[in-house]
Amino acid sequence: RFSSWTKLLRTTAIVLRFLKRLPGRGQLTAVDLETAENVLLQIVQKRHFINDIRLLENTGTCSAALVKYRPGSNFVGAKSQLKDLFELIRSENFKTQIEAELTIKGIQWNFIAPGAPHMGGLWESNIKSVKSHLLKIVGDQLLTYEELNTLLIQIECLLNSRPLCVLSSDPAEPIALTPAHFLTLTPLDRLPAINVMDVNLSRL
Repeated sequence: RFSSWTKLLRTTAIVLRFLKRLPGRGQLTAVDLETAENVLLQIVQKRHFINDIRLLENTGTCSAALVKYRPGSNFVGAKSQLKDLFELIRSENFKTQIEAELTIKGIQWNFIAPGAPHMGGLWESNIKSVKSHLLKIVGDQLLTYEELNTLLIQIECLLNSRPLCVLSSDPAEPIALTPAHFLTLTPLDRLPAINVMDVNLSRL
């Protein structure tokens, strides 16, 4: 017995070199290790797949690669386990334990209907906004990957440019705070500033 695959591989390579009456000194090469690995794999295959090997030698064909499951011993047992798990989840004791664990960890459960994503708050209402823009712009058209990617980036830019506070009527007021400020520190609906670091001061 060997404590690792590497030791087994190197020992097998040395034994094979001895059996072939090759010089035992010197470092083992990659070819020696590969030969030893193939020998070990053949030994394991002959031990566990002897019937398939004999069938292949006699008829030239092998048994089916897919193992057929027997419903009487597999599917029925799985159904029984799923039924027990379902009954456990629906039990009042389980619900009480889950509610207590959620309360301790400060987790609040929010139910969101699949057909009404706007019920989940701002994070889900954004999904509705994206879908609304997609339906209005795309309609029945078929877009390529690049076109769809560009459109989604533009919609993301619009959603992240919405103000998070009430806008003032005073033009002297600073620009409104938007989600884009937390991402890029600047609004996304403006062109990026031109780099003037290499421009002469007399031309600014």
